Amino acid sequence: MNRLWGRLFWRRGGDPAFGSALARDPALQALNEAELQEIDDHLPDLTGYRVLDLGAGIGRFTGRLAERAERVLALDLSADAIAENRQRHAARHNIDYRVADAVAEDLGAAQYDLVFSNWLFMYLDDADARQVLTHVLRALKPGGWLFLRESCRLEAAAGSPWWRWPAVPRLALQHVPVPWWQRWRYLLPGQRRIQLHRRPEQYERLLQQVGFEPEAQGRLGSYEAAFDSAHQQYWLLRKPIAQAGTDAVGDGLFAPPRAWTFGGETWRSFDDHIRRSIPFYDALHELIAGLAVDFARPEGWLLELGCSTGTLSARLSQACPDSRVCGVDAEPTMIAAAQRQLRPNLEYHCADIRSFDLTAATGATDMVVLCYTLQFLPVADRLPLLCRLCDTLRPGGGLILAEKVRRRDPEQEARLRRVHHAFKRSQGYTQAEIDAKDRSLEGILVPLHEDENTDLLAQAGFAPVHTIFENTCFKAWLAVRP
Repeated sequence: MNRLWGRLFWRRGGDPAFGSALARDPALQALNEAELQEIDDHLPDLTGYRVLDLGAGIGRFTGRLAERAERVLALDLSADAIAENRQRHAARHNIDYRVADAVAEDLGAAQYDLVFSNWLFMYLDDADARQVLTHVLRALKPGGWLFLRESCRLEAAAGSPWWRWPAVPRLALQHVPVPWWQRWRYLLPGQRRIQLHRRPEQYERLLQQVGFEPEAQGRLGSYEAAFDSAHQQYWLLRKPIAQAGTDAVGDGLFAPPRAWTFGGETWRSFDDHIRRSIPFYDALHELIAGLAVDFARPEGWLLELGCSTGTLSARLSQACPDSRVCGVDAEPTMIAAAQRQLRPNLEYHCADIRSFDLTAATGATDMVVLCYTLQFLPVADRLPLLCRLCDTLRPGGGLILAEKVRRRDPEQEARLRRVHHAFKRSQGYTQAEIDAKDRSLEGILVPLHEDENTDLLAQAGFAPVHTIFENTCFKAWLAVRP
C-alpha cells in the first residue's frame, strides 16, 4: 500500500513540503545551510568518489555532493523533480540524471563509492525498503559507504491527528507551493499513509539484515536546535569488505558453509545473482526458448522443473503462445515471485519436482526443461526423475538438461574453475564472496562428470542426446524421447 500511494504521490509532483521548502524558501536558508554543513561533516572524504544521490528530488544535496565528488548520479522517480534538479545545476558537468523507480531499478554492481539517501525510506514499506537496500549493497564497491537520513518515530505523537503532529510537519504546510485551498489535502489520511516513520532500531535491524556494517549514527543537531525535535536520525554504514570465513556471498545474500538455500529472501536478488554467476545465462534462456518453438504443438505442455522466479517459464509462454506452460518449484517464496508475471497460458505450482503429479501432462508434453536444477537433487534421485520425465514426453518430445559439470582432466577442471572465478570477479564479486558461495554449495550442489550426465539420460531412455551449450563449468544437452 505504501508504495502504491507513494508512486502516485511522487509522479504527481512529489512532496512539496519541507524538503523542497528548505531548498527554495529564503526564510529557511539559515537552517538549510546549517543542515547541509552538518551532513557534509558526517560524510567521508569524497575526493575521486562516484556518488549516487538516491531519491535526489530537486537537488537539495546533489550540487553539494558534486562539489566534492568526481561524479554524481541523481536518481528520482519524479520526472518534474529531476527536470528542476537538472536546471538548478546546469553549470555543473559532473552530474548525470535518471528518472527511475529505486525499487525496480538495477543500480549495477560495484559502481559507487557512496550512496546518499535523504528522506527516501519513509516512503517505502519494509519489503520495498529491503529491496532498495539490497540494490544499494550490490551497487556499492566493497568498503563503499551508505549515508541514510530519515524522520523517525520517537514518541506517541506519530500517527496521531494533524493538530498533534510535531512542529516541523505543521510548519511545512506554510511552505507548500500550491494555493492555500489545496493545502488541506495534505492533512487527509491518505497523505499521512504515504509516510512510514519507523523507530531507529527498526532501521538498524533492517540495515544489518541486508548486510551493512554500521560506522556512525546520531541525530541532526541543526534540526533539533531549530525545532526542539530529535526525530531526524542519520546513519553512516559500509558495505563489508569480505574476509575469508565470512558468509557473505554477494548481492546482500549470506549463506554459511554447506547451507545454501533458495528459500527466505533469496528470491529478491536471485535473478540478478545467477546472471552474474553463470556466463551467458540469458543467452541460454533464449536458446531454450528457440528450441521450444521447434518442439511445441498447439495445446501441448512445456514443463520447467525448478523454475525459481519464473523468468524462463515466462519466456517460454511468450515464445509459444499456443502451448500450455507449467513452472514447478519447491520454494513458496520463489513461486510467489513467479506468479507476478502470469500469462494466460502459464501456471505455477509449488511442489517437490520428484513427486509432482505429471498425470495431466503425460503423453502430451512437448518439452521438459531442467535448467541448473538436477544438480541440486541427491544423485540417487536423478535417474528415477529422468525416467518419469521420459515417460511424460510424447514420442519425439525433448528434454533440455543444463548442469554445472566436472571434467575428468584435473588440470582442465582447475583451469576452467579459474576462468569461471575471473568471470564472477568481472561482475563485481570479490574473491572472498566467490569462495564463500563455493563453501555454501558444498554438499548442496553436486555436479557430475559430463559423461555421467549423458549416461543418465541414456539410461532413462533418451536417444539421441546432443550438446547444445558449453561454457567454462557449464553444459547443456538436448535429449529426445524416441
